[in-house]
Amino acid sequence: MKYVLFGFLTVGFLFLSILAWIWSLRKEVKIQTAELKKSEERYRLLVENASEGVIVVVNEKVAFINPRALQITGYSEEELNTGKLSKSIHPDDQNIIFDYYSNTLKREDVVLQYPFRIITGKDETRWILNNSVKIEWEKKTGVLNIFTDITESKKFEQQFLQTQKMEAIGQLAGGIAHDFNNILTAIMGYGNLLKMNIGKEEAIVRYADNILAAAERAANLTSSLLTFSRKQAIDQQPTNINGVITSVEKLLSKLIGENIDFSVKCGGDRLIVMADSSQIIQALMNLATNARDAMPRGGRFVISTDIVEIDSVFIKKHAYGRNGLYALISFEDTGVGMDEKTMARIFEPFFTTKDVGKGTGLGLATVYGVVKQQNGYINVKSELGKGTTFNIYLPIILSDLEEIKEQENTCVNGGSETILVGEDEEDIRQFIKEILEGYGYTVVVASDGEDAIEKFKENKHAIQLLILDIIMPKKTGKYAYDEIRKLDSNIKAIFISGYTADFIQQQGITGEKIRLLYKPIAINTLLSEVRQALDEK
Repeated sequence: MKYVLFGFLTVGFLFLSILAWIWSLRKEVKIQTAELKKSEERYRLLVENASEGVIVVVNEKVAFINPRALQITGYSEEELNTGKLSKSIHPDDQNIIFDYYSNTLKREDVVLQYPFRIITGKDETRWILNNSVKIEWEKKTGVLNIFTDITESKKFEQQFLQTQKMEAIGQLAGGIAHDFNNILTAIMGYGNLLKMNIGKEEAIVRYADNILAAAERAANLTSSLLTFSRKQAIDQQPTNINGVITSVEKLLSKLIGENIDFSVKCGGDRLIVMADSSQIIQALMNLATNARDAMPRGGRFVISTDIVEIDSVFIKKHAYGRNGLYALISFEDTGVGMDEKTMARIFEPFFTTKDVGKGTGLGLATVYGVVKQQNGYINVKSELGKGTTFNIYLPIILSDLEEIKEQENTCVNGGSETILVGEDEEDIRQFIKEILEGYGYTVVVASDGEDAIEKFKENKHAIQLLILDIIMPKKTGKYAYDEIRKLDSNIKAIFISGYTADFIQQQGITGEKIRLLYKPIAINTLLSEVRQALDEK
């Protein structure tokens, strides 16, 4: 009985121990299950509420996708699994994505990061930045993709790169303008001298006129380049945009032609901006010409104005702008339209879609320069076959409109005074000398700044006016002027230059009392400025 009892006790102890172990095991399993459930809940919350899209691809099919990924792509999970996954990738990027996908499957513990474009369910193109890594998903090899929408940052990046490119082109345009202007001054000057001294020989007069006409066109091209580079001298005054448009409405109507339905719709009350009205007119003419050329078979062209506010929403959408009120000028046509690649380049100098010989490629580049020089913005919306809309935004000023007085034409008169001409370019120096002597003046010439100072010392009591090129060898025109003023504080001066306005300002040639002529210089302008300077008290 003792052994039987001991056996029962042993078996009972073992049974109780097993029960206790099972209870403990169940408790541990319950705890682990709760922890696992809690952990899964955490991961579920993180994945489902993440700002990044998450897609697991196994055998080129979606095995898992979170809500943010569905929101970015604009497709449902069912649509992605029925062929939309590959179609959602932009056609130009599909080969690249396939290569990245294949490389990810070949590498262990390597995260590949790359940007690409997708076509959403709303047929929108968006940029995403994807991180992919090889994983095991339900005992199968797959690729985990975690991506974010970078469309807005791409817009800012492209805007920045475009701005840099346009600035670089502007620097180039401004740099070549100086040499162009010197050459054109000589061509136009001697062309005018030729015309003045050839008598009435019809053929020779025609040749001279052709030379001057060609030089004038070249001067306009140089001016357009300077306008694009935003280095052209401008006369900004409070300007009523509606008034400017109304003043040239008839001219624009004739320019556009009768086969196009043209109308102007002026909105807003008083759209007053700080601008150069002549440049605004130039922009109007260029955009109207472009609209006309885009509608060879006729169509509709509307210029409209309104007052708008640029706010944070606008800035976020367009990736540019400053808060404030703006005068909006819209140019809407029903022409042939443009594709995205063309729109990306339309403001570049010398880029044109017109046939050879039918366009310089400076029309829209000039408009761009005008708008930027007036501290404004311009954008374009276009679609092939559906027309184009240009929107110009110019900042409104809160002041009354100042009347712009038209300058009266000044009669060109000569004189008998003595003038010192300091110019390092021999052709221009001799041209100015011949013009002034032809109108009765006595001219003393100097080839550089140092020579100008010495020539003035030799003829101090006779010289009444200085004509000085701003940039000359040895000593600049400004330095020579300052030195000569120490000898005669009442001496008068006219500065000339082929350099850009911003460069001249760096030389200290600024102020209302400073007379400054930009090359190429017209004969009448030169004679008029000389006479005014000499007659000024």
